[in-house]
Amino acid sequence: MPVEFQAVPVERAVEIMRAWALHTWPMRVKEGVRVYTDLGFRCAGSDREAFTSDLSPDEDVSYFNSENGSVFGVRVQLTNLVPEEGWAASLPRSREIFESYVAAFSQVFGAPYSRESTESSFKAQWFLDNGAGVGLNGNQAL
Repeated sequence: MPVEFQAVPVERAVEIMRAWALHTWPMRVKEGVRVYTDLGFRCAGSDREAFTSDLSPDEDVSYFNSENGSVFGVRVQLTNLVPEEGWAASLPRSREIFESYVAAFSQVFGAPYSRESTESSFKAQWFLDNGAGVGLNGNQAL
């Protein structure tokens, strides 16, 4: 049975993005853990920098990176991963979701600083006044 592409609702994606991007930066690891737990995520394994997502509640598919106790990057999974055999079928829906996220994020932060798109991948990036950057990436698999 093929895996169907799934994504969190736009409102939830904005909530997650705002929680991370509008937080005071730099943040300590303890604050990063608080951000993801306040969003309803948890660490399913032993690495407290890795955490679950709405679509993978039992698996650590999102994470942040830190150095010397300070968080310097966050990657949050907003969609499920589609196996290669489903890529062609998932691409139109993935692009549609990406565009809806870009529109919603742009309402919060203005137009993206940059956008790139190929036949099978797409990305947008914003730079915020607080020094944070927001990158949104999509392709046929996610």
